[in-house]
Amino acid sequence: TGANHVESDGKVYLFGKGLLAKAHALQKRLTGSPDAPLLGQGAYRIPREQTTQAEELIAEADPSFKPPETWQARSAALRNFSKLPPPPLPPELGDILRPYQKIGTAWLLHLFRHRLGGILADEMGLGKTVQALALLACLKEEKDLGDAHLRASLVVCPASLVENWRREAVRFCPQLKTFVHHGSKRLSSPEEIAAHDIVVTSYGTFVRDLALFTAAPLLCIVGDEAQHLKN
Repeated sequence: TGANHVESDGKVYLFGKGLLAKAHALQKRLTGSPDAPLLGQGAYRIPREQTTQAEELIAEADPSFKPPETWQARSAALRNFSKLPPPPLPPELGDILRPYQKIGTAWLLHLFRHRLGGILADEMGLGKTVQALALLACLKEEKDLGDAHLRASLVVCPASLVENWRREAVRFCPQLKTFVHHGSKRLSSPEEIAAHDIVVTSYGTFVRDLALFTAAPLLCIVGDEAQHLKN
């Protein structure tokens, strides 16, 4: 790549000033840095979580752009929730979840399948806890959704909500083996964590036992009242 041209497959493509400026502006937006220099040689790797935004930016700059199939599969359902396949809920959960909760669960499952994180930001009282539990139940229901060697999921929440998570897990997902890692009753090894489906702990305990949880093979992590993460 030169200052105003690109060589590819034995051909040389010239860039005018306007196109160079457009390419530079696109690169700045993709990198998220207004100071990003024009890429002279090399490649810019798009993080998995930014592919939907990158697809939109590139298509805006070049309407003929055809994104890779993996990008399309990841972004199509995020743009149109009606394209989300129904979550494989256990019958007892499928009978009680409301339609919007099933959509929320399907969205969380879509993120999991594509190894993305997300924020479920429903209004208070609309059942975010049960939607998160429904996701974990789906992962238990269909083993091929996750790593076959991983079983335990971690829920981190304020200390005041630890007991609420335990009650909700017992109520909605009795088939999941749940352990409250808090106070004097705490697991001591990654192997003990791996023996459970759900481990619930508080933010304070999580920080104190960070080395333990870092070493544990976790399938999924749920942060309740996630604004606590910034502290």
